[in-house]
Amino acid sequence: MRRTTAILVALVVLLAMAVPASAKTDRIPFSGEDHLTVLPHGGTSWISEDGVLHMRGSMSTYDASSDSEFYNGVAYIVVNFNMDLATGQGRMWGTNHIDVVGYDGGFTGKWIAWFTETGWEGRGHSKGYGELDGYQQRYDLKSALFGDYIEGFTFMPGNKN
Repeated sequence: MRRTTAILVALVVLLAMAVPASAKTDRIPFSGEDHLTVLPHGGTSWISEDGVLHMRGSMSTYDASSDSEFYNGVAYIVVNFNMDLATGQGRMWGTNHIDVVGYDGGFTGKWIAWFTETGWEGRGHSKGYGELDGYQQRYDLKSALFGDYIEGFTFMPGNKN
């Protein structure tokens, strides 16, 4: 019995060693700021009977700059939100599109945020297009005066066959 157990343990160890290591995606950290260059415009807003301010489709443009080559350029943001005017609480969500300087391409994605006592904070994800097809970004956002702070990672594309 002990011999059989020892053989089975040895076999399991050998099989575990034979399994190839899983592929690991390279990621590049980045942090930066988005500075408002075109004031929010367009969209539709209304206040509901329960005192909630609703906004849909407001657009604005930002100068995006960071310590990474993959987050520098012009960012176009669409904002939607619901804010309870009595409490200042609520959620925001929208889309983003950045044309990255030095590349024929950029990133497009979605984000979500919530209002806080000092502004708002949230997170988002984007996928690359053009020369950056296959790249992805995941990031955290926090409001700043006339813009926001961004911190996250750019994920390099895996092997393509």
